[in-house]
Amino acid sequence: MIGLSVKGNKIIDSSGKEILIKGICINSPGILLEENHNFLQDIKEIKKLGANAVKVPICPAYWQSNKNYCSEILDSIVNLTKELKLYCCLDWHAQGNPYANKTREHGNEIINGFEKYDAKKEVAFSALKKLSRLYGDEEHVIFDVFSMPIDIKNKDWINIVQKFIDIVRKNSDNIIIVNGTNWTSDLSWVLDSPIKSKNIVYGFSYYPQKMFQDLTYVLKVKKKYPIIFPECGYTKEGYFKETKENYGKKLKKYIFENNIGFFAWAYHPKRVPIILNSWKTNDLSEWGKFLKEELL
Repeated sequence: MIGLSVKGNKIIDSSGKEILIKGICINSPGILLEENHNFLQDIKEIKKLGANAVKVPICPAYWQSNKNYCSEILDSIVNLTKELKLYCCLDWHAQGNPYANKTREHGNEIINGFEKYDAKKEVAFSALKKLSRLYGDEEHVIFDVFSMPIDIKNKDWINIVQKFIDIVRKNSDNIIIVNGTNWTSDLSWVLDSPIKSKNIVYGFSYYPQKMFQDLTYVLKVKKKYPIIFPECGYTKEGYFKETKENYGKKLKKYIFENNIGFFAWAYHPKRVPIILNSWKTNDLSEWGKFLKEELL
């Protein structure tokens, strides 16, 4: 597997070739285990769809309640993605304000006695230390150090995320995704206060909602630094409602005209935006068909 690095505003491999990340998010392996579902088979099917990367959401509740999370779950995922020549993004799937130790309230379930999206910085410190120590030498691994910064001032985010970066950097030089604030939708701070480290990629989730539609700063940042859409997708009905003619064409344009990598949410029949209508591998949703035919 060829390792990745950052040069200017590009992600490149060791030969200097620019690489466009075209990935798919699986559901949280902790949830998939509760559903008695084989997440390793999902990864094999994602490879068949044409993706070159997989994103693995690590929900803090499942991490904290399973002391063997790495040996029972992540080891097999990291090994399989390496075997399949897929880049593997390990996503610390916390949501909230780590500077103030305030977790997202709405939709934050208590699982096995822990908050599903626990945003406490001490928990993130410990997790990132272990993840980078165990997998930081694997060239195909990418780290997303905090999934969704919410209700946090930009200056506080810059302060705390730099500490996350420093922890990972003690063990790894691999690419690190640093997401924007306000559900990843605000990258206005990057041009004045970029993260002090090499191999940084900035994340902006691209969804149909209004907060994710203004890419003014995203495109300004992309002139200097690599950008990735850590989540994207749409549905025909509900919260992520849009059409492939409107949302899909815009997404495709941003990806290929600006070389913005992406991770499509989600390879699951219930976690919206769904790529699958059911667990039958060929039963793709409209979003799944667009993803396969137009983006992969």
